[in-house]
Amino acid sequence: MNPFQLAMRVLRIDRRTRTSAILTGLGVAVATALVSLLVSLPFATQERAERSAWQQRMSSGDPGQANVLLAKSLDYFNGAEITKIDVAALPGKPRPALPPGIPRLPGPNEVLLSPALSALIKDNPEARLGDRFPGLGVGTLGEDALSAPDQLVALVGQHRGVLPATAVESSGLTAAHADVDDLLALLTGVGIVVLLVPSLVLVASASRLTAARRERRLAALRLAGATPSQVVNSVAAETTLAAGAGALLGMALGWPSHALASYVPWDGWTWQPGDFALPGWLALLIAIAIPALVVLAAVLGLRRVVFAPLGAAAAHRGKLPKVWRLLAIPIAAVVFAYGLAEAEETGSLAMVLGGLALVVLSASVVGPLVTSAIGGLFVRAWRKPAMLLAGRRLRDDPKAAYRASAGVVLAVFTGSMALTLMSSFESMSGSTEPYRDSVLHTSVEGGQAKEIVRRTNDKLARYGQPAEAGTAGEVLLSTSDGAGGSAVVLDCASAALLTRLATARSCAQQPGVWSSVPLPGRSLTVEPIAGGERTALPAGTPGARRGLGSRWGGHH
Repeated sequence: MNPFQLAMRVLRIDRRTRTSAILTGLGVAVATALVSLLVSLPFATQERAERSAWQQRMSSGDPGQANVLLAKSLDYFNGAEITKIDVAALPGKPRPALPPGIPRLPGPNEVLLSPALSALIKDNPEARLGDRFPGLGVGTLGEDALSAPDQLVALVGQHRGVLPATAVESSGLTAAHADVDDLLALLTGVGIVVLLVPSLVLVASASRLTAARRERRLAALRLAGATPSQVVNSVAAETTLAAGAGALLGMALGWPSHALASYVPWDGWTWQPGDFALPGWLALLIAIAIPALVVLAAVLGLRRVVFAPLGAAAAHRGKLPKVWRLLAIPIAAVVFAYGLAEAEETGSLAMVLGGLALVVLSASVVGPLVTSAIGGLFVRAWRKPAMLLAGRRLRDDPKAAYRASAGVVLAVFTGSMALTLMSSFESMSGSTEPYRDSVLHTSVEGGQAKEIVRRTNDKLARYGQPAEAGTAGEVLLSTSDGAGGSAVVLDCASAALLTRLATARSCAQQPGVWSSVPLPGRSLTVEPIAGGERTALPAGTPGARRGLGSRWGGHH
C-alpha cells in the first residue's frame, strides 16, 4: 500500500484525523488567498503607474523629435484632485504618438474628460466646475489612460500662444517607463512582511499541532515495525492532500478577494479590476510553496516519533528550549537598524524589509523560551493546584504550549508594530510644499503673474467668493557649502497666514529664513530664480527649521 492509499484510508476511518485535515486545509486556503493578495500589490501599483505615466511626462526629451507642447496643472474640487494637461500640437511636425485610452489629440477649444470628471461636471453647476474646462467635448479618456476608474483628468487642447512659459516640448504623450510612488512601494513591502510572515508561521504551527495529535498513532506504527521512511511518507501524504486541497481553494478565493480589493481606495483612488492579477508563474509558485511549507513543518515535527517512538508513545518530557533563542532579538534589531542606515544611504528597502521580517520571526523563536520561563515561575511561586498544573504543563512542553497561543501573540505583536509604523507613515504623508494645505498655488514667470492674479480675482468676485489671489516672489537660496534650494519671499503677515513654516510671533522681530530642511550654515546668499546677481544675507539673519518637506521659505 503506497503512502497516499494509506492516508486516504486513515482519512475515511478516523473522524478526528479527517476533521484536523479539513481545518488544516481551511487554514492553508486562507493563508494562500491572503498571500496572493499581498504579493499582487506591487504589480497593482506598477499597473496603475504605467497607465498614468503619460500624465507625468513633462520633460522635453530630444528637442529635434518634439511634436507637442505640454503643460500640467493640478486643481481641486471638494477636496478631490483634478489633473489638467494642456496640449498644443507643434506646426509642421508629425502626428504625436498617443498612449492607449486616448482616442485622439484634442485641438484648440476641444477637451477629453475622464468618465468620473465628466459625470462630476454634469452633476454640478457650470459656475462651480464646468467653467474650468471650456471647450467642446470630443470624447472620453479610456480606462487604459487612467490610474483608477474614479480619477479626475482633463486633456485640454489649446493654441500654442495660450500655454504658459513653463510648458515643455515633448515627443508625444507616451512614456518609456513608469515610476512607482516610493511611499506606496514602502507600504506594500511592510504590508507583505507584517502580514505574510505571521500567516506562514501560524500555518506551520497549525501543522505541528496536527502532527502532535498524531504522535501516538504514528508511534504505534513505528513500534509495529514500520520504517522511519514509511512513517514520514505517510504523514507527508496525509498533509499534502489537506494542504494541496487548501491551496487550490485559496487560489480560487483569491479571485473574488482581488475584485473586492479593487474597491479599496489607496492614495485617493480605487483600482482597475485587473490590477491585482498575478503572473501565472508567481501564482503557481504560491500554490506550491505554501503547501510545501506545511508538509515540511509536519515532517520536521516527527523527529521524536521517528527516533524515539517509546518516548512519544509514553509522552515523555522533551528538551527545554535553549537560552540561545534570546539572541534572535538583538540579531533582528541589528539587521533592522543596519537596514534603516542602508535605506537612508542608498534608498534601498530590501534590508529594511528583511530586518522587519526577522523582528516578526524573533517572536516565534523566543516564544517557547518565554513560555517555559513563565511555567517555571508558576511552579515556584504558586501552590494552588490549578496554577501548579498550568505551570507544569507549560514547563513540560513549552513549544506545544506556545503554539496554542501563538496566534494571539503574533496578532498583538503585529498589530502593535503596524500601529507604530502607520504613525510614522502618517507623518511622511501630506504636502512637502511650504504653503498650507488650504492654499492653492502655481509657479509662473514674473511677467504673467499680474495678469493671472487679475483674471483670478475677477472670477472670484463674479462668483461671490471672499478669497483673493496674490503673488509671492521666488528666489534661489544657497549656503556657504554649496547646498541650496528655492525659497518663497513674503512679508511677515503673509508668511504666517499662507505657509506652514513661519508664525506671526516668530517672524515679527526682524527678517529671517524658515526652512523645512536643516540649514547647514549661517552664511546664506540669495539670487533671482531666473539668474542674476547673488547677494549675501546679513550675518545676523535668524534661521529656524520647522515641519517636514524639501523646500525653503523666507520673508523680509
